[in-house]
Amino acid sequence: MNIDVLFPIFATSWIVGLSGAVSPGPLLAYDIKESLRMGPWAGPAISLGHSILELGIVALLYFGAGTILDSDIAQICISIIGGTVLIFMAGSYIRTSLKDNQITTTNNKSNFDKMGPVIGGVIVTLSNPYWSVWWVTVGLAYLIWSQEYGLMGVACFYFGHILADFAWFSLVSIIISSGRKLIAGRIYKIILALCGAGMGGMGIYFFIRGINLI
Repeated sequence: MNIDVLFPIFATSWIVGLSGAVSPGPLLAYDIKESLRMGPWAGPAISLGHSILELGIVALLYFGAGTILDSDIAQICISIIGGTVLIFMAGSYIRTSLKDNQITTTNNKSNFDKMGPVIGGVIVTLSNPYWSVWWVTVGLAYLIWSQEYGLMGVACFYFGHILADFAWFSLVSIIISSGRKLIAGRIYKIILALCGAGMGGMGIYFFIRGINLI
């Protein structure tokens, strides 16, 4: 297969994937929170969970499931269930931030922390309705283009996309965790509350969006 064909698929997929990754959203809030708790490995672990799920959706779209995911009933379910999950996660973050006892970036765990960042990456990704919308629109268009060049084309599209996620979320983890010894006590509680508030706001928006689609 000609590299002149495959490289543009990989490169443009990376650029488009990065533009999505850097946008504020539930996964970024989760990455910041986990980076404070477990250090620079949070980003790669969350990205791994995210990429496993995206491998699944690429396979589904490859075999023609795009129309199902784009249906009204699917979008209603994804929006309402996803919004509810985000609201509960946000509540867990905010409750932890309001505790009177001293909490630190290394020993504090909410109920959602216990599932691990890989599984957390899967759950937070699934809870974001815009993730499925992106895949049945932009993602599907890219997949159709890459399919013209066989499985190698699809592989270049997939790896270009997920490597953008790994690059961004790993960078965020490195930056956040490098100063986590200074981010403890009250400062950590404030960051935790802000992440929870942001995630909760998105959850409420997604939930209302799902109700309005009914």
